[in-house]
This record gives sequence, structure tokens and C-alpha cells, in this order.
Amino acid sequence: AGGHRLRLKEGALRLSRPGSNYQLSLPQGRLLVAVSKLAAGEHFDLNTPTTIAGVRGTMFLIEEKTNVGYVCVCEGAVETASVFDPACRQIVKKGEDLWLKPTLAAAAPVASPMMYQMTKADFEEMGLIP
Repeated sequence: AGGHRLRLKEGALRLSRPGSNYQLSLPQGRLLVAVSKLAAGEHFDLNTPTTIAGVRGTMFLIEEKTNVGYVCVCEGAVETASVFDPACRQIVKKGEDLWLKPTLAAAAPVASPMMYQMTKADFEEMGLIP
């Protein structure tokens, strides 16, 4: 849809598209997301039990395990909020990752070269990164 690509590595995914919005829900699992640039007024939102992510033209991995959320960004940026502290928003940029847990709701994104390279390899396998 709209040039967006998803690859569910494990788990289950729910997708709805009310109007010009994309709403995804990942109760548990691992999902690779490539979102093309959105038109004015379009929204692409992804929710897990621990993470709320707002996306605008980016490639990232989101993973959800019991009470632990993880985001790793390969291109662009992802705005995240923890369901444990929704007022605490973080921007995760290319090459950064973020863990969301009840005890670390306000953690800052960090650069993790190993996780970035592993996530980037998944997008290369999808043919999205040369």
C-alpha cells in the first residue's frame, strides 16, 4: 500500500486503514517496516503493548516481547512513546536503537552498530538497501 513494505519475522500483525491513515498493531513478534514518504495529512502509526511509534518515510525494526519493546532505525527517524510513560517521547534516528521497558520508560536512544548492521542486513535481503 502506497509503496510501503512490511516483513513479519515472527508473531502476528493487525493492519487497518481508516481514511488516509495506516494503523498497525503488533501484539508480539518482530516486524521490519519500510515506509515511503507520506503525503500531507497521512499518518502511519504502529502500536505494541509497550511502544507507540509514529513514522514518516523510514526503515526500521520493531520487536515486542513480554513487557519489552525494541526499535532499531536504518533510515530516517521514528518518534516513539512508551505506554509506561506516554508523555516521554523519544526520536530514534538512523543507526540508533531504543529499548522500552517498565523500569526504563525514559531511556534515551543509543547507537548500537551491531544491531544496526543486523537490521540493515534484513532490509538488504528484502532488496530495499543496495
